Order: sequence, then structure tokens, then C-alpha cells
Amino acid sequence: LNGVHPAFIVSKNHGTVPWGLVSSALTCGAWVAVFVLVDILGRRRWPRSFSIAGENPLVAYLMAPFLLSLFALLAPLSGGTNLYAALGETTGIGLVRSAVFAWLVVRLSGWMRSTGVRVQL
Repeated sequence: LNGVHPAFIVSKNHGTVPWGLVSSALTCGAWVAVFVLVDILGRRRWPRSFSIAGENPLVAYLMAPFLLSLFALLAPLSGGTNLYAALGETTGIGLVRSAVFAWLVVRLSGWMRSTGVRVQL
């Protein structure tokens, strides 16, 4: 419906109403999935990655923009190309890039936790 009216543009950056509805629907779907897994099916053990991210969430939350800035600063070393941004040009490779980046952030925050680094409010 993007061509029908500008109100139907889905944009996270501009905070449009359709984006709010889509993200709310995805959040509700994720909540239902976790509810079914935990409360109905009785799943109590989760992969270690979830535990690591849950033990030190503020470090993981702050580490992602730090790493993105670091990749941008290292761009001149690779001929002026930000390799992280270049990997996101196609959907398939971008999804793999995002999954690897999330895994890296979780593992680094877990390593920082094991060395005693914690951020608390």
C-alpha cells in the first residue's frame, strides 16, 4: 500500500504508525511463542547464549554500537570500505551477518562477565 498513500510507509527510522503496528505484532508473536514454550510445554533449560545475554544485558546492549563504531573506524585499513556495511547489501548475507554479530556480542559480553566487568545502574 506504499503507493496508495504516504501514511502506509513502513519506516523504523521515521517511527511511522505502520512500523509501530508491525513491531507490536512481532512482539506479541514472540511473547506467545515464549509463553507456549515455558508455561505450556514446560521448557526450562535454554541455550547458554540466552543465559549469557541475560546475566549482563547492559554490557551487551552497549557493546553493539561500540563494535559498529569500531568497524567504521577500521574502514580506512580495508581500503575505505566498511566491511560490515558491505556485507549487509544483500538480504541473505545480511541475515547471516546479523546472526554472527549477535553471537559475537553475546560471547564478548559473556567473556567480559567472566573477567569481572559488569555495568549496573
